[in-house]
Amino acid sequence: MKVYIDGSYGTTGLAFKERLSHLAEYEIVELDFELRKNLDARVAAANNADIAITCLPNEATREIAPLITVPLIDTSTEFRTHLDWVYGFSELGYKEQIAKSNRIANPGCHASGFLALAVPLRNSKIIATDLVLSCTSITGYSGGGNKMIADYERSDRPNSYKFPRPYATTLKHKHLKEMQKVATLSSEPIFMPMVADNYSGMCVSIPLSLRGTNKSPEDIVSAYKNFYKATKLIDVANFNDHPAIVDGFLNPFYKEGLDSLDIVVTGNENEVYLHALFDNLGKGAAGSSLQCLNIRSGNNEFLGLKL
Repeated sequence: MKVYIDGSYGTTGLAFKERLSHLAEYEIVELDFELRKNLDARVAAANNADIAITCLPNEATREIAPLITVPLIDTSTEFRTHLDWVYGFSELGYKEQIAKSNRIANPGCHASGFLALAVPLRNSKIIATDLVLSCTSITGYSGGGNKMIADYERSDRPNSYKFPRPYATTLKHKHLKEMQKVATLSSEPIFMPMVADNYSGMCVSIPLSLRGTNKSPEDIVSAYKNFYKATKLIDVANFNDHPAIVDGFLNPFYKEGLDSLDIVVTGNENEVYLHALFDNLGKGAAGSSLQCLNIRSGNNEFLGLKL
C-alpha cells in the first residue's frame, strides 16, 4: 500500500516515516525536499498514494485536507470533534468505524490518556456526565515538536528547564474539546499539562473521590479490566500494584519507547488517583497513527507497534 506523509519533517511525521520504512506492507510516496511547501505538488503526491497522513499545524491541515481524495489520517487538532471524521482511538469502540472511514482524526496525546481513563468510568456510570473532572499530565519535551526539542537540548538553555514546568496556565489547552466530547461530559475538565526534562513518555492523572459513591478502588479497577478485556495495547494493573511504583514514587516515563498504555489506580478507600502511562510519541502520536493505518489498510492492527 502506497502511503504519503505530508509533514514528514516534523516530530510525528519523522517518527511515522521511520516506522513505515521497516514495514514491507507499506511503500512511502516520497516528495522532493524543495517541494515540501508546494501545495500542488503535495496534493498530487497525496492523491497518487493509496492513503495519506497529514502531520501538520492546523492551518496547513485546513488548506490541504479538502483537496485530498484518498483516505486521510490527520494528526492535528483540526478535525477531532468534526462530525464527518472518525476519532482514531480503536480501544474506545471506534475500530469498525476506523476500518471503513476515509477521514480519521488521530487523538491528541494528553487526550488519549484522559479518555483512556474517563470513558470506561463514564460507560459504567461511575463518573456522571455533569462531574467536573480535574486532570494533570506530565510529558516529555518531544511532545512540543522540533522547536521545543531544540530548546531543551541546546547547551545554553535556562536552568529552569531541568524542572517540570506547567503550561497552558490559562486552562485553554487545545485538547480540551476532544476530551469533553469523546468522554460525553457536560463540562471541559480542569486540565494542567506539564513538560519535563525527558525526551518522551508521559503520565496523565485524574483524582477521584469515592466518598458517598458506594464504590471501592477494586470496583474502579474491575470497570477498567472489563472495558479493556479484549484489547492488546491497554493493560490494567491491580490496585496500588505496578512496577512503575517504587518506594511510593510513580515513574511517569515508565512506558517510554512503547506503543502500549498502562492504567494504574492508586490511593485508598476514600480517594483514588487514576493514571495512564504511555509514550507521547507512541500511543500518543505516531504509534496511534500507525495503528489507525493498519486498521484502515486491513493489515494486522499491531503491525510495527512496540508492545
